[in-house]
Amino acid sequence: MSTENQSKPLCYAPFYNVYLRASSRESRVCCMAVGAHQLESNEMSQIFNNPTAQSIREAMLNNEWHPSCVQCKEREDIGLESDRHMYDAWYKSAVENGIIPAEEEHLTLMPEPRWADIRPSNLCNLKCRMCYPDNSTEVAREWAELSSPINDVTLDSSYDKAELTQLSQRKQYELPELNKVVNLKLLGGEPTVQKEVFTILENMEYNEHSKVDITTNATNPQQFNSIEPHLKKIAQVGWCVSIDGTYQEYEYIRTPAKWDRFSSAVEHLLSKQWGRLNTVVTFHFVLQAWSWSSVNDVLNYVEKMKNKYVTPESPHGHCGLTIQPVDQPWLGLAVVPYDARERELNLVGKNFPERREELKKWSANTPFDPELYKRFRAYTQLLDSKRSTNFSTKE
Repeated sequence: MSTENQSKPLCYAPFYNVYLRASSRESRVCCMAVGAHQLESNEMSQIFNNPTAQSIREAMLNNEWHPSCVQCKEREDIGLESDRHMYDAWYKSAVENGIIPAEEEHLTLMPEPRWADIRPSNLCNLKCRMCYPDNSTEVAREWAELSSPINDVTLDSSYDKAELTQLSQRKQYELPELNKVVNLKLLGGEPTVQKEVFTILENMEYNEHSKVDITTNATNPQQFNSIEPHLKKIAQVGWCVSIDGTYQEYEYIRTPAKWDRFSSAVEHLLSKQWGRLNTVVTFHFVLQAWSWSSVNDVLNYVEKMKNKYVTPESPHGHCGLTIQPVDQPWLGLAVVPYDARERELNLVGKNFPERREELKKWSANTPFDPELYKRFRAYTQLLDSKRSTNFSTKE
């Protein structure tokens, strides 16, 4: 099916981007979309033009929000930027650089994607508290070993023991070819320890405008040795470093990572040029109940790294921080009391006033929920018991 409506689509992601997650065998139009297509083959033509993708494209061509796009709509409704704006910028750049023809029609059936968001397997070396088994073999292993079934505590998952055992052994499938992709985004698991990632990078066709973004947990400097040779032909390499607190708070959330090794890994990333032309290093902070009191500390740390490494002579064009609310409502701001929210908002406001406004919008639109708080406490106590940790020392 096609359409004659050639006005600017509401979002370009469905027309050029593909999201693939191996562990759950699913495809989406982007990482923010909630509508998934279950993979039955690895033929890109079938994956990229699946019925869900076509439905979303039809809505975008009619300048309408699709139900799959609720997360971006919610962000924009409270005055925040969404991934839709990022795809707008990507499209403009792609047209300017001749990657996408300016006259190309936007139809419900499109050629192969030019952008891709790939999670080749769930192999990971950490078991972060807000993560899922689909994204971490370590989380899958821990959930399988918990004294109480995770479903009884969180009321948010449907993993049985057999599935958790399977996920703990690494789940993957044969990926489709991504030869024409110019903007590639790699997540995990942890991409720097996955051999599938090296194969993807080696098979990418050379393009003078190629860009690869890698989300990493940066647990130690040696972690990047294997992937480094595969990045030499890429024009621009972007590292997105996951950070959820500093020092003890960081270690509590991102078990078994250690802050000193993480800090060394970050400086290692910032001190080198990884891409053929330039390198961009950013930080990603998942805003959650465990990390709310760490916002100001994280902002200070990122500012320190920016002042130390990002100079006119350096290869780094940017060193900023993106803040994203946690996916699970029972781990988010809904369980943070209002007085605790206000204390951190005031602290951030003194040092980073523009960030206070962003945080205030999220807080104002997230009422305290006693029932979610109970679930948060139950999950926290379950993990604390397993890990011999104690959240009360962090409050």
